[in-house]
Amino acid sequence: MVRQGCPLSSFLFVLMENALSRKLEKERERGMIEGIQFIKETKGLNHSQFADDTLMIGGASPTVA
Repeated sequence: MVRQGCPLSSFLFVLMENALSRKLEKERERGMIEGIQFIKETKGLNHSQFADDTLMIGGASPTVA
């Protein structure tokens, strides 16, 4: 069991955060998550991560709902 304050807890958090980020990116590439696009020449943005915060960004459409 990993408890708060355990030296492994930070490492495990980073591993899981990285896995979540990769999964969201793959789903955006497949077209399952739309995200938002600021400039036409760039890819869409569907999430943003900083430290221990994750912001998921998406648009509403009948295909996603």
